[in-house]
Amino acid sequence: MKYDLNVLFVLRKAQSDKKGFAPIYLRISVNGERAELSANRKIAPKKWDARIQRAVGRSEAARALNDYLDSVETQIKKNFNKLLEKEEEISASILRDMQTGKFVKEHALIAVFEANNKLVKQEEGSKYSRSTIDQYTTTLNRLKTFLKKEYKCKDMLLSKLDLTFIRKFEIFLKTEYGIHHNTIMKHLKQLKKVIHFAMEMGYLDRDPFFSHKTA
Repeated sequence: MKYDLNVLFVLRKAQSDKKGFAPIYLRISVNGERAELSANRKIAPKKWDARIQRAVGRSEAARALNDYLDSVETQIKKNFNKLLEKEEEISASILRDMQTGKFVKEHALIAVFEANNKLVKQEEGSKYSRSTIDQYTTTLNRLKTFLKKEYKCKDMLLSKLDLTFIRKFEIFLKTEYGIHHNTIMKHLKQLKKVIHFAMEMGYLDRDPFFSHKTA
């Protein structure tokens, strides 16, 4: 997915204090969605250039403010590029929350599946057989292929999983690999177990398999 990022600094003259200083706000836009937050700085409107979105003049105060605003914009762009490189979800609100420290990273399906498989591997021979471990690995690899072809991504947030996702994966297994119903159900059961693992870990508060039968 292509993302269009726009970072602006705007002056809220209507919110000027008793000394006439107006607060500066940061406006983040991603594909039309907008989020705003305070830049925690104020300036006299006559010393602000709305065209370049920076303080005017060569005073130490102007240079310090502009350096600060430059650093804020740079950090926003760094966070944007970081999410872009990892092919994770990007939105104006996510970038805002990353900037304020309020962003809580959601867990994603493939990452949780890989964590589950590592735990399963540790119990090989005691709780899980080699064939069961291989089944988890195969299901994981087919999920990766499915996400890449169907959703054009490497991973998907657990909160985005629903019955439609499960149904699409079921159809994908049938059409892409030509496997029979019983084998498809084995893959779905593996996925269901991982989803329940995520719920036990507190990563997900609902079961997308609730109304789906894996039989």
